[in-house]
Amino acid sequence: MLATMAFLNSGFSGAGGWLTDRIGTLPVGVGGMLVMAAGLSYMSFLGADSSLGQVAFRIAIVGTGLGLFQASAFTLMMRSVPDERFGTAGAALSLSQAFGSVLAVAVVGGLFAWRDDHHLNEAVGVVNAEGAAFIKAFKDVFLLGAVVGLLGAVSLLFSGRVGRGRIN
Repeated sequence: MLATMAFLNSGFSGAGGWLTDRIGTLPVGVGGMLVMAAGLSYMSFLGADSSLGQVAFRIAIVGTGLGLFQASAFTLMMRSVPDERFGTAGAALSLSQAFGSVLAVAVVGGLFAWRDDHHLNEAVGVVNAEGAAFIKAFKDVFLLGAVVGLLGAVSLLFSGRVGRGRIN
């Protein structure tokens, strides 16, 4: 399932780069964040009885939005540095992406465990309480991800000058 997201992220990064060059970083970045937020929100509707196709479709939406956003964000970041600093900026971009991925796994894992414990404590005496708590925590984490994606889109939309020029 995760290969679906990685495949579409890669494919739409190329499409996002092409679009960014033609229509600018702002519409592609905001659009990508909104698509990703919609996909994360849609993930929160999955349940224990969801099919692999339903999971794959939702993950594909997230991967599409992520690819579009990353292309726009990377373009924006590289445009904000002088030409003689491209190597350093590329290395910093790679480092920040790797660090962000590791940090995100830790933070989301912690949030999931916290919400799972919360829902498990509420479900005392419920049949299959562990399964019900797991699904509720799963939904909570994806809804939180959708909210963060929406906040990211809004902050990008209202951002000001960056580097050598305005966000377009």
